[in-house]
Amino acid sequence: MFTTFTELKVSLPSPFLPVGAQLWRGIELTLRSPWFIASLRVGQEGGSALTRDFMFEAWSDVAAIANSDDGAGLSELQYVRPPRQDHPDWSIHRIARVWKATLRGTQGSSVIVLEDFNGVELIDRALASSTVSALLPKRELLVSLTDGI
Repeated sequence: MFTTFTELKVSLPSPFLPVGAQLWRGIELTLRSPWFIASLRVGQEGGSALTRDFMFEAWSDVAAIANSDDGAGLSELQYVRPPRQDHPDWSIHRIARVWKATLRGTQGSSVIVLEDFNGVELIDRALASSTVSALLPKRELLVSLTDGI
């Protein structure tokens, strides 16, 4: 989650902002938990793609905006992890695929599995181990992105 502070609010005439939007010079990461940077294609101008970038705390929020009816499409997804004991530095994973995986031996319990462009899988806000494939054999591909770099 993110916290905003009044003293960091930017005043800009409302015609330049979408309805209900506000500008901030800075925000606070309220909880030291992973979050997403989602880039959405919103159009094309002069051969260049126009994008909007969003920061979200949960995959469900990314999915909701990526599947909205405004014609935007998810063009890039990054998973940002703050430092923790097992990885002392900030890390950003460029996500190639997002899977919905069913847990073995459960009735419909599922988790979201993120796979980065290096083949690293992340699950439940932690770096997944090599046993992920064995524990999550049934997967449904939700998103597949191309490496634009």
